[in-house]
Amino acid sequence: MQRRELTFVSDGCRLAGTLSLPDGDGPWPAIVTLHPSSTGSRDFRLFLHLEALMVAAGFAVLRYDRRGSGGSQGDFMRADFAQLADDALAAVELLAGTGEVEPGLIGFFGVSQGGWIGPEAASRSNRVRFLVLVGACAVTPAEQMRYATATSLRGAGYDETVVERALAARDAVDAATRGELDRAAAAASLGAVEHEPWFEAALIPPLPDPDAGVTNKWRLEMDYDVGPALAQLAVPVLLIHGDHDRWTPIEESQRVWRESFRGHPQQLTAVRLPGTGHYPTLARGAEGEGAAPISPDYEALLLRWLRQLAPTV
Repeated sequence: MQRRELTFVSDGCRLAGTLSLPDGDGPWPAIVTLHPSSTGSRDFRLFLHLEALMVAAGFAVLRYDRRGSGGSQGDFMRADFAQLADDALAAVELLAGTGEVEPGLIGFFGVSQGGWIGPEAASRSNRVRFLVLVGACAVTPAEQMRYATATSLRGAGYDETVVERALAARDAVDAATRGELDRAAAAASLGAVEHEPWFEAALIPPLPDPDAGVTNKWRLEMDYDVGPALAQLAVPVLLIHGDHDRWTPIEESQRVWRESFRGHPQQLTAVRLPGTGHYPTLARGAEGEGAAPISPDYEALLLRWLRQLAPTV
């Protein structure tokens, strides 16, 4: 494997990454990694695993630090999904001009939040020729987190009365964040539950800073609708969900994807992996899934699907 440190610019922001290439001569098909919300590091475990697996199979892999992380400039807390998609497309343009990468075989590998950013970017560029998305939602982030709140509380053993109270408080915070509800009213809803023993498990965001305005990070993201981007896609997509995903409403997300690909269903491969959760690890979605062993079924699926796209490597 050859590794090369590089930088590229997106909207005046310098981003740093690592391009990993197979030994020998190219040009190679290439994969650009897209981050989950929890980390902006190029060294995220699933990215390093992808690099080891796919470079050995004849693919180049570009991992970069998200804006505001590691060696990259910028402020992630002020970036919406459209701007993060611009960063991803700048990475694709960089690869397309290297001469070491096959410009007609560049795609994205997105995890969790990357499942919104990948389609957004691909819908705006004919350079992106495929998508691999792990734990992707096709509902808005606000809808996803309502689902996660309910799932978290039920998993912790709380009954539906608690779930309903938590969702009401969450809805109040979200409404205040949108400017639809007076902040004092939302604070009262939050204050009624914030000392409950289940509050931490409810994943309720804080009330927005009244002086933050549109720069509030949750406000930038919460109502993003991936539907228009999906309607523009006409590239092969591998959609991977774990059977025990606590964060993603799988049935609804896959329904939206299938509806969007109704005119070209052969382009969509939607898979549910047994024994895995939001990440493709053998933890059945339990705590610590990020460090659990990676599913061999996931590895085999990735290799098989990507080799079908690039059968000569």
